[in-house]
Amino acid sequence: MYSSNFVASVLVGGKIVREEGNTVKVPFGGEYCVRLRNKNNTLCIVDLYVDGELANTVGSLVLEGNSYYDVRGFLTKLGNHKKFQFVKLSDNRVRQPGELENGIIEARFYLQKQVERVKEVIVERPIYIYNDRLINPWFQWNQEKFYTDSTFTSPCIMPAGLLSANIVSEPASNYNCNGTNSKCSNGATIEGQQFSEQFETVRLDVESKPTIIRIKLMGYQTDRNTCIYCQTRYERNDKYCKNCGKPVNIMVRE
Repeated sequence: MYSSNFVASVLVGGKIVREEGNTVKVPFGGEYCVRLRNKNNTLCIVDLYVDGELANTVGSLVLEGNSYYDVRGFLTKLGNHKKFQFVKLSDNRVRQPGELENGIIEARFYLQKQVERVKEVIVERPIYIYNDRLINPWFQWNQEKFYTDSTFTSPCIMPAGLLSANIVSEPASNYNCNGTNSKCSNGATIEGQQFSEQFETVRLDVESKPTIIRIKLMGYQTDRNTCIYCQTRYERNDKYCKNCGKPVNIMVRE
């Protein structure tokens, strides 16, 4: 999804999932991540909401100009980050199955305020140079000094592994409702496996009005012999997916 030089995409198995309007279809039981992209030349911060709750409670994420960052899961101040996992509403791990915000991803981008540049022109006094016949006044060139307001007021966090410059758009994958049960249905995001992530604290002054991008997740049941993470088929006796290495014995089956 694109708006005002900001992009939010859903990735499954490391590939961007194709969008259908504002809807993205992901396999039930699988993990996903959200790619946040800043195509502006200036910094911005992002707050990511999943199922109506702030996913980055560790702090607002800072994106440099022409960069992107993949949010793999819930980022907490304690450091026990948990990956995003999409499940059916009937799953007993869903805390509020009747919540209207279930399945909704909302990214709020705040662009950095444009720093006002104050120009001060300094004209030096004339210097009189004595000559035998006359006195010639000589003026120095006008000098311009620029003063910038470098006050940063909003505490944010800078992802340590931020990717920037020379961004190439990745091709969208063809993940659709093409499993054993081709009917898509609503779902919710729960906490998956734990992972580690490092951040640096910065302070930044940003605009008060955000650019909002909303994505609706819909889930589908995959083939019994298909990996829910990368859509690769595996054999009956395989314990791990040959493509992504995920254990196949944790697949959610009905």
